[in-house]
Amino acid sequence: MVGLIKVTGVSMAPLLNDGDYILTFKPRTPRAGRFYVIAHDRHGQIIKRLSAINGQMASFDSINPEGSSGEITASQIKARAWLAITPKGIKRL
Repeated sequence: MVGLIKVTGVSMAPLLNDGDYILTFKPRTPRAGRFYVIAHDRHGQIIKRLSAINGQMASFDSINPEGSSGEITASQIKARAWLAITPKGIKRL
């Protein structure tokens, strides 16, 4: 199923900016280096790049150095961010 999510905040700037939209889909197998929507315990729904996956644990990071990074369980990965819709056009993530 495809979803549409509006980006809020700047933790993924300059790749994703406040007000951009992303198209998402349910991933079969999450992979490091790709962008995902994560149900984070403290921050709610966030969009981050997975940096590593080790069994049922995954670590994520931000594009922006001031953004958050950390570790989650694989079950917290809810969708893969596939396309970004920005004022400058559409780009694949």
